[in-house]
Amino acid sequence: MRQGSTFRRLLAAGAAVGAVLLMSGQALAAPRRNSIVAQDAVSITVTEVDPSTPAAEASASPLTFTLKLTNTSDVSFDSLTIGAERGTPIGSQSALDEAMSDLQPPDNGLDILQPGQAPPSTPLAAGASTRIQVQTVSSTVDHDGLCICANEIYPIWFTASAVLDGLNTQVGSGHTYVPAFVNAPTPVQVSWVWPLLERPHRILTDNDFIDDDLARSVAPGGRLDHLLQVVEAVEPDVPLTLVVDPELLDELVVMTKGYSVTTNGTTTRGTGGPAAQQWLTRFEQVLDVPGLDLALTPYADPDVQALTDEGLTWASTMPSAMQSRVDGVLGGHHADTELAWPAGGVLSPRAATAIARTGVRSVLLGGAALRRSGTSQQSSAAASNAANSGPALVSTGAGDLRVFATPATLTPYLDAALTSGPDGTAHIAEAVAQVAIAAVADPSKAHPVLLLPPAGLDPDPATAAAAILATASTTWSRPVSALSALLEQPHARATLAHTSGNGLPAQTSSTARAVSNALPALSSLLDPNDAASLIAGLPDAVQRLGSASWATDRDRQQDASALVASQLDSLTGGVKLVVPSHGSYTLGSSDSPLPLTIENKSDKTVNVRIKVTAVGGVPGFRADDVGVQTIPPQSKLPLHIPVHVDRAGRIRVQAVLSAPAETASGSALVLGQPLILSVRSTALGVIGRAITYAAGGLLLLALVVRFWLRRRRPKAATRTSARTRSTVG
Repeated sequence: MRQGSTFRRLLAAGAAVGAVLLMSGQALAAPRRNSIVAQDAVSITVTEVDPSTPAAEASASPLTFTLKLTNTSDVSFDSLTIGAERGTPIGSQSALDEAMSDLQPPDNGLDILQPGQAPPSTPLAAGASTRIQVQTVSSTVDHDGLCICANEIYPIWFTASAVLDGLNTQVGSGHTYVPAFVNAPTPVQVSWVWPLLERPHRILTDNDFIDDDLARSVAPGGRLDHLLQVVEAVEPDVPLTLVVDPELLDELVVMTKGYSVTTNGTTTRGTGGPAAQQWLTRFEQVLDVPGLDLALTPYADPDVQALTDEGLTWASTMPSAMQSRVDGVLGGHHADTELAWPAGGVLSPRAATAIARTGVRSVLLGGAALRRSGTSQQSSAAASNAANSGPALVSTGAGDLRVFATPATLTPYLDAALTSGPDGTAHIAEAVAQVAIAAVADPSKAHPVLLLPPAGLDPDPATAAAAILATASTTWSRPVSALSALLEQPHARATLAHTSGNGLPAQTSSTARAVSNALPALSSLLDPNDAASLIAGLPDAVQRLGSASWATDRDRQQDASALVASQLDSLTGGVKLVVPSHGSYTLGSSDSPLPLTIENKSDKTVNVRIKVTAVGGVPGFRADDVGVQTIPPQSKLPLHIPVHVDRAGRIRVQAVLSAPAETASGSALVLGQPLILSVRSTALGVIGRAITYAAGGLLLLALVVRFWLRRRRPKAATRTSARTRSTVG
């Protein structure tokens, strides 16, 4: 009995100790878990600031921030408390760049929320998101909200806190920037350029498309539909400079009249005619907006930097049929063709000279591509911005170019605002601050600022329109078209950085070079009627292969290159020299003919020239030029080439088939593979004949001498006999 009682007491004591240890373990584990939760468990994104620039008024004006809260942890929060503070005001470009590149919360921030006006506590489940509004006021007098005390950029910091283990713990933070002006500055002149560019969807002919992607792009919800929605949303408040590829307009016109789509050898009827017509109608209405400027690229928007690097050229004028269709779309509206926007915003001095020779007089570039005269090569972003403020003049080998470059530090924030979809609104404030800082730093000057979006972007229309309006239509900025800004006399000269583009894929550049080089010879290869139809599309195909818009779809560019290479091969690969059953011939005389056969497997009549020479230029062999030979389709033409051999023995000769005319580089356009033959001559050559004639002459001389000696020998014998008889007598 005593033993059982003792056991029960020990068991109870052990359970109590275990409970204490378990509670202690939980108590130790909870803070450890909560310490993990406390590390940025909630992300805070400021999606909207209304107004983006507070009014400079003595009376309190509403200022509202819209926040997106996202719980990135696996712990739910019953109640989050939001706080808002103002950081140290920013008054220079260098300070703004430093603040944006190295985010630091304010050490002694000032609370901008009015007493009793903090947003209500917010529950947030694990992995969930929610949006809330934080409302305050701004004024130049009342310090209970955001005090507009000077012309500066105000960093605003938001925090999210939760009660963990009885302690109020910060679990997340976010920030934004608010430009404010006590005194109105001279407005920043903001020039927005907007691209309506698309990769080519045709290669060899005007009516046959390689895919039907353009139909989806111009349909509601497509990329080109989004781009045009942005233009419609900001007109007429912001006069944009539209950069449009005439190839795109021409493709859309062709689609409205009926077109075909050939993919993997299968041809179907295109379905995008109605969508193309609707888009064109909207585009024509946009052209009527006052102040809007239109600039046309060379058709297919060639990548001038990459083409120059490859030693290739491009056409600066449209084919006549395309010109007529594009003119019909423009309806008499002026389109500038002297403005260039190189791919990637870079341009080398050599490429600048090349485009200046085509008539271009103005260029839009990225900030890193331009250096002002008299400035050193500075590495800081602030210096880069300072060195690229406003249009400048650049000297080239073909005259001066006006160059307008976008600020280098602005580009990443602008790109983020335009390419992040609906979430891009979080980056608008950063882009606004980068534009406004020019007026903050020097309010007396009308700073020109160029805003270049990514050329191939697919924007969220609402976000992009908000970004344009927030930068160009404010109390401290005014919109100015890029063309108008460029026409103003630049104040300084600049130089271009020695840069190169991303280049063309190897297959594309080799195909473009091969076709461009072969074009003059191809015209002589075919019958004139066939040449007009088969070769007419090749110059357009080469131009389309070099389009800068392929950068967003390299796979399709490779497919297009293969299509053009196949077309070239179909024109040149159908005719060849027939390989004989045995490649050895014996010539019985010095002027024996050499038999060869040309085969034309194509369905077109071809004209060719054949050239036969000794391999390595060995002397003693020569073949006559038999002139241009015409071979009907699907036929063979046997020839006997007169050859002249001046030596005996075996000679290796090469027969080459080519187009009658030379290529652009001055070489022959070889058709098929050269044919190597072995020719054995049994005829005597010049040397052999000379030796034979000499030997014959020597032999004849010897015979004459021998005959003369024989004639003299009897007479000598008679005289000797007479002398002998006289002596004896």
